[in-house]
Amino acid sequence: MSDVKKSLGGLSKNAFANVSQSLITLIIVFFLYRYVNMHLGVASLGVWSVVLASLSAVRLFDIGFSGGITKFVAKYYANRDLIRVKEIIDTVSITMVIILTICLPIVYPLFILLLEVIFDSQNLLDAIQILPYAMISLWFGALSAVLHSGLDGIERMDLRAYIVLSGQLLLLILAVHLIPFYGLLGLAYAQLAQSVFLLVVSKIVLVACVKSVTFWSLSFNWSALKEMLSYGLNIFFSSVLQLIFEPFTKGLMAYFGGASSAGYFEVAYQVAHRARSLIVTANYAVVPRVSAMLEQSATSIAPLYRNNLRLVSAVMPICVAMLAVFSNSLSLLLIGSVESHFLVMFYCLSIGWGVNALSGPAYYFSMGDGNVKRISLTWLVIACSNFIFGPSLGYIFGGLGVLAAFTLSLIGGAIFMILMYQKDNSFGGYAYSCHDGIIHTACLLVIIYTVAYPVTPVNGLSSKFLFGNFLPVLILALCAWIHPFRKAINDGIGSKI
Repeated sequence: MSDVKKSLGGLSKNAFANVSQSLITLIIVFFLYRYVNMHLGVASLGVWSVVLASLSAVRLFDIGFSGGITKFVAKYYANRDLIRVKEIIDTVSITMVIILTICLPIVYPLFILLLEVIFDSQNLLDAIQILPYAMISLWFGALSAVLHSGLDGIERMDLRAYIVLSGQLLLLILAVHLIPFYGLLGLAYAQLAQSVFLLVVSKIVLVACVKSVTFWSLSFNWSALKEMLSYGLNIFFSSVLQLIFEPFTKGLMAYFGGASSAGYFEVAYQVAHRARSLIVTANYAVVPRVSAMLEQSATSIAPLYRNNLRLVSAVMPICVAMLAVFSNSLSLLLIGSVESHFLVMFYCLSIGWGVNALSGPAYYFSMGDGNVKRISLTWLVIACSNFIFGPSLGYIFGGLGVLAAFTLSLIGGAIFMILMYQKDNSFGGYAYSCHDGIIHTACLLVIIYTVAYPVTPVNGLSSKFLFGNFLPVLILALCAWIHPFRKAINDGIGSKI
């Protein structure tokens, strides 16, 4: 286990920051969505989610250059070439400003037409009202993302996490104060203020960390732009598919199932996706590390990959099982009642994103070694299957058909990514141990039990509710405790806190 401890310990600070950010963000989003649902209704929540998801496609205009910042900043920072680090960050920032400033006014009428297809009556009026504010928020948010990638490249993901969490908390506070006065428009105001905050604070922190970066002066370097072109074009292609994937599905859900189904899907999607992020984002810490390792030496990254894959395959099933245990309680807290429609979506999305999380190590290692063609092909598989089966199944089965197509696409893409990465690198998998089998079997039994015999505060006595939740959690905790990776994780995180 010495190699496991070494690999985990070296990356633990950034991994811990990523997990902490995802966990606290999940909690903040939980309270935000509950507040919006209680004060505005699930339909308004659906309108907001569809507008934001649709606008995310505008990020395609960066041609994927922003996706290469982390890798190339890590590359030159490892060689102590701080001038090149500044040129990369400044060049991408200027490129983003020019592209978004030109393109946002052009695409605005197109989004109006899209919303007219998806919504009608009051929902359409609400969507059109918040659209301009969401676009401006996107402009600031895209620039903030560039700076965040710069911090990731110098392996200061802990600082990025602090900034993002501060912004999320600001969003929640402003939303609580503005929604009673302005309704859904108040949520748009809050998000705009959050995006401005993130940009300003991120710039200040990056200037403090990298002495070559200044707050106002910007330098544009064509060679830096060309260097990232090949990498960026592959990221661009996968981003095209990825950013269309989510709004396309939410649009289909609203079209075939109505605004309420879109609202249920949004809540289930966010909880399941962010729970997955608790595990997967820890692996994001390997992107700058792999890039630096390949730059400085020929050290094999195979042990690091196998350790990451084994860790995810052990932890992710526990996460999915925990979601199943508390699914009814989450429905009661987020929706206000135990909605079977929401629960079906939540179960499917939890399983889909859970299986998809197994491809996290292969995904981020591909970003680190620069072979992002694998990522493009993976998203091509996911998007094509969803684009083909989403509308057809939606036409036959309504919203549930859209849900099934989305879930199966995630699972198929994960299998494809893992097999392709391991074949390209001749890594192989890890030796499946009895500890892995115990965890996977226990998780499967817990999921079956909690789905077949749901227990919530409203359909059982308090003692029955506590026991029905406590017993599955205890079983999962015991399985995790006996797994060898438990000690390795504790030692790795403890060495960096």
